[in-house]
Amino acid sequence: DVVVVHANESHWWNHASFALPLLGCIGFVAWGWLADPDTGVAELVRVTRSGGRVCLIDTDWESMASDGLPDDLVKTVTEMLLRRTVLHHSTMGRTLRRRLVRAGLTGVSAQPVTICFTHPDQAAAILPMFNPLVPDEAGMIRGDVRERWFEAITTSQGRDEFLAVLTIWVAVGTVAARE
Repeated sequence: DVVVVHANESHWWNHASFALPLLGCIGFVAWGWLADPDTGVAELVRVTRSGGRVCLIDTDWESMASDGLPDDLVKTVTEMLLRRTVLHHSTMGRTLRRRLVRAGLTGVSAQPVTICFTHPDQAAAILPMFNPLVPDEAGMIRGDVRERWFEAITTSQGRDEFLAVLTIWVAVGTVAARE
């Protein structure tokens, strides 16, 4: 009775034939990559039965912070990430509650969950800008910055000063009774 959907799996949206009376829907991280996330939220609400719960989870990329790395380099890499044209909503996580309220859900709540990484390998599993295996062609970090960035990460790790944090938001609401 509960379906878990990644927001980038938009192929099932807008299909009138898909109308399961679901007890709940969970929409995972990817809402920020959608040009119109409210359409996806509306679809989750539509396929969830009255009294069912909708839970959205996403990141607030602007909450990302680090320590142990040169400030100018962090600023440059952060700007590169936030300017990527594919990411439509870099603050999506903090907007999830509002989106559920506007979609007509009741009892809406939101909870921030801060993830803290003290080793680059931990961060690399979630934050691609800390992963040296992400190829240059991915456009995550410009070639002229890439070598300095990963050298700084290695140096920070060697001093045991590496720190990266990111806030992920979980918002939950109840679908109102339908007539």
